[in-house]
Amino acid sequence: MFIKMICPSFNSFKFIPSIGASGGSITIWKSNLFSGSVFENEYCVSVEFVSNHNNEPWILTNIYAPYTTPRKMVFSTMV
Repeated sequence: MFIKMICPSFNSFKFIPSIGASGGSITIWKSNLFSGSVFENEYCVSVEFVSNHNNEPWILTNIYAPYTTPRKMVFSTMV
C-alpha cells in the first residue's frame, strides 16, 4: 500500500527485507514499459528488464550488504 502512495504509476516491485539495523532494498518498475525477471540471493536482487518497446534487455542489480562483521566476511568472499 505504501508503494502505491509514493509511486502510483509503478506496478511491479521486488523487496528484500532488512536483516538487522537497516531498511532493506527495493526495486520498482512499470510493467507497461518493461517486463522484469527477478533473480535474488541473500545479499542482492537483480532484475533482467526487457523493453516492451524494442525488446532490448538489460540487468539492474541492487546490493544489500550485511552490517555484522561475520556476515560482512561472508559477503566479501562472494563478490
